[in-house]
Amino acid sequence: MARQSFTQKTSDTIAKGAMAGVLDDLFQNMYSRRWQIYKMNFVRGMVFGFGGVLGGTILVVILIWTLSLFDHLPVIGHFVETVRHSLETAQKK
Repeated sequence: MARQSFTQKTSDTIAKGAMAGVLDDLFQNMYSRRWQIYKMNFVRGMVFGFGGVLGGTILVVILIWTLSLFDHLPVIGHFVETVRHSLETAQKK
C-alpha cells in the first residue's frame, strides 16, 4: 500500500473539513428553525406508515382474490374456504 505524503494527508484533511463546514452552513441556512425539520419528518413518517399499511392491505386483498379463483383445487380450495369463513365470522362480530 502506498504511503501518502504529509502534504497529501494535510490537503485531504483540509478538504474534508471544508466540505463538512459547507454542509453544516447549508443545513443551518436551509433550516433556520429546527421545528420545521421535526414537523416535516413527523408528517413524512405518518404518510410513509399510512402508505405501507394501505399497500399491504391492497396486496393481501389481491392475493386472496387471486387464490379464490383456484378454489376448486384440493389444497388451495380448503385454505380459501377457511380464510373466507374466518372473514365472514369476523364481519358478523
